[in-house]
Amino acid sequence: MNLKTLIFYMMLPVISFSLLGCGHYGPPQPPERFAPAAVLNISTTSQADGVTLQWRSPEKNLQGKPLEDLQYFDIRRTDLRDIPQFRKDPIKNSISVGTVNDKAIADFVARRSKARSNKTPLRKEKINPELIQYDFFDGSVVRGESYLYSIVPMTKGDIPGKVEHYVRVRFSGTESEITLLDSDIFDRPYALAFPSRTLP
Repeated sequence: MNLKTLIFYMMLPVISFSLLGCGHYGPPQPPERFAPAAVLNISTTSQADGVTLQWRSPEKNLQGKPLEDLQYFDIRRTDLRDIPQFRKDPIKNSISVGTVNDKAIADFVARRSKARSNKTPLRKEKINPELIQYDFFDGSVVRGESYLYSIVPMTKGDIPGKVEHYVRVRFSGTESEITLLDSDIFDRPYALAFPSRTLP
């Protein structure tokens, strides 16, 4: 074995590690790892004929990178009497009362794509703050009933993002009791009976 061959075999582990570390030759990552982070700044108000939820779009994925895959928000609701089943699978054991299409991330991705084509710095592209606010009105609630809402950001492949908070509503028109609950409510006894804080 000549000297060049010996040096090559000595350097081979280093070369292999470098290729894997650059992210181009590593194992493929499941799409769930790049799902959206949770929505932000949830607020809820009640009217005589229903409930309005408001929130802000996430700007990052679950890896903390700029979010580039967000198709819509799925507003889901369950009756508090169905909590035992909901606890087992919050998505399967709740109903979708409506969806709201994304506009902020689509605009952001389009501008980043254009920046790549023009070879301009991507860091200059920011999410438009005028597009990140969303709202949804649920007029199918029944006076006297109690509900638990979640706002689930969904990718183009219908992969759900993270849910960090739920909104509990005991509906009685404009006098409804509205409470924001953390996502660990099912791990804490009586969490649904003792609210963490009441939304304005």
